Amino acid sequence: ESARCIMGPHTSVLTLQNGLGNVEKISAVVGKEKVIAGVTGHGSTLLGPGKIRHAGQGNTVIGELDGKIDERLEAVGSVLEKGGFSVTLSNNVMGLIWGKLIVNIGINALTAVTGLKNGRLVDFPETEELLCGAVEEAMAVAKAKGISLEIGDPVEHTKKVARLTAENRSSMLQDVSNKRKTEISVINGAVVEEGVQYGVPTPINKVLYNLVSVKEKTYNEV
Repeated sequence: ESARCIMGPHTSVLTLQNGLGNVEKISAVVGKEKVIAGVTGHGSTLLGPGKIRHAGQGNTVIGELDGKIDERLEAVGSVLEKGGFSVTLSNNVMGLIWGKLIVNIGINALTAVTGLKNGRLVDFPETEELLCGAVEEAMAVAKAKGISLEIGDPVEHTKKVARLTAENRSSMLQDVSNKRKTEISVINGAVVEEGVQYGVPTPINKVLYNLVSVKEKTYNEV
């Protein structure tokens, strides 16, 4: 809403946020036709006001909501490339957003609840079982919603990401450790909401959502 005053008739809004719901929320303010969505593999840590540690390079994928690769998308991609980003234009950006969401669903909340680094989640049968179950629930919701995932085996892919980032403390674990608001509502919480809408049970994601939410509410009591 606060950016509405600087928007003209041909302004585009690009969102690279994790989770679900940001596309819909932005569309409600500026109109769906102005929104471009995407995902990025760049990692960062917020150190303080105006200070960010760039923690890792990664590809950035952007796409129109209707799947078209048009002049507007090419122009935005060109600007990002000139800025030093590696950019791919996609005709299935919502599938990619869900693919990244599913990895976050399997890793972030579990690390926030247990305090474990990413790689440790697949070292214990208990956490590995929960990781698999949370991902499988998200896959079922995506299928009901008609989302075409580009990951062949999301469960194995999520385990692979956990191993490849074994020493990482997930962003949600960092948030909980620093008593900051997490993204739980737009990750596991969003899948729970979508599950209700499409009649798909999501009990593991519901428990993870509830546990992290209670952590947030009790920061000052610990």
